[in-house]
Amino acid sequence: MFTAIATLAIFVATLMLIMLRPYGITESAAAIIGAVLMLLFRSIDFNDMILVTSRQWNVYGFFLGLMTISALADRAGVFEWLAYRAGRWAGGSAMRLYLAVFAIGTLITTFQSNDATALILTPIVFALVTRLNLAVLPFMFACTFIADTASFMLPVSNPINILILD
Repeated sequence: MFTAIATLAIFVATLMLIMLRPYGITESAAAIIGAVLMLLFRSIDFNDMILVTSRQWNVYGFFLGLMTISALADRAGVFEWLAYRAGRWAGGSAMRLYLAVFAIGTLITTFQSNDATALILTPIVFALVTRLNLAVLPFMFACTFIADTASFMLPVSNPINILILD
């Protein structure tokens, strides 16, 4: 009974650390603290942790590669170029820009993950619609909606799909 209560308490405390970030604790540090506490309180077995972690290396490698590709594409200006092209194509029409956001979001999600799409597309679209004095909320909704919806196109577009396929 103590282990179950300790496990739940550690889980809740870890989530609180992640959400509140007291003393500048990062999400990764909070997760590591939670994992160490789980080991110390024997909520998990060290060998089981190693086994589960070792089975997921292809997923870790995929995300590392995905982050690298995203960073390189961002540095190369790919996403700004796409936003510029979308703005030009829209020609002042909010509806056309909205459709362009969906098209770009679908394209990015096809080759990236839905999380990467939301993180890449949202700030670019926000800057673009703010500059054009358009209502921001519909475009922000479009960014998240398309990132989630388009992630069903390929197994690699959604992290959950990768874990299930593995």
